[in-house]
Amino acid sequence: MEMPDIHMCAQLTYLNDQLKRRVKQLKRQNTELLQQLADVHEQQRVDSLMRQYVTTRDSAVQTDPVKFGQTSRGRGPVVKKTPTQQQPNVLNNERLNKVLGLYNNLMKRYDKELKVNEKHTDTIAKLNLKVIELEDQLAKKQVLTPQVEARNRMHQRTNDITDSEDLTDQLKKTRCERDQLREEVSGLKAELKGLDHGFFEEIEDMKYALQQSARLNKEYEKLLRRLCNQFGLPYPYT
Repeated sequence: MEMPDIHMCAQLTYLNDQLKRRVKQLKRQNTELLQQLADVHEQQRVDSLMRQYVTTRDSAVQTDPVKFGQTSRGRGPVVKKTPTQQQPNVLNNERLNKVLGLYNNLMKRYDKELKVNEKHTDTIAKLNLKVIELEDQLAKKQVLTPQVEARNRMHQRTNDITDSEDLTDQLKKTRCERDQLREEVSGLKAELKGLDHGFFEEIEDMKYALQQSARLNKEYEKLLRRLCNQFGLPYPYT
């Protein structure tokens, strides 16, 4: 099989660079989320130490005996403190859950983006192979067309008007179909340069163009065999 052309190589290189940049971006976001998660854990640890300190301090204050006759100028009655421990804990849990949710969503997006890019690259490679096949068939038809024209000119000198008109009509039809095929190949090349996700819908059109090319090739072979048999020439593609 022939090597892919320069346009396909450039297209695949561009897509590969895009994928690498996307992976770097996702890794950077992943690192930032992991840092946020570590900060949340550190904040929880500090809050836990602070709550333990406040609880221990309150317990020590509550167990300290009050001296008899102590007035308002001294230390008054000990009031039991009730720190709001539950509310900071709930807020930290909510923040932790939010960070974990963002991290999970980021990993899902990364996996989805990776699969889409792999599918995109495979599709481009297949389409480029089909374009190469069509170009090869078109080149063969361009080689056969001058031969058919030469046979037609020779046949016109035999004064066989009916067969000559039939061959002329077939030749015109063949030229028209060849030009249409050439336009389809050019259109496919142009679309491959600006490929997007909607381009996958054009695959069926390429299949149809390939079928038409195969049919046209058979008509060329029949016409060439007919000319060779008529003028006693050997068939060149046996």
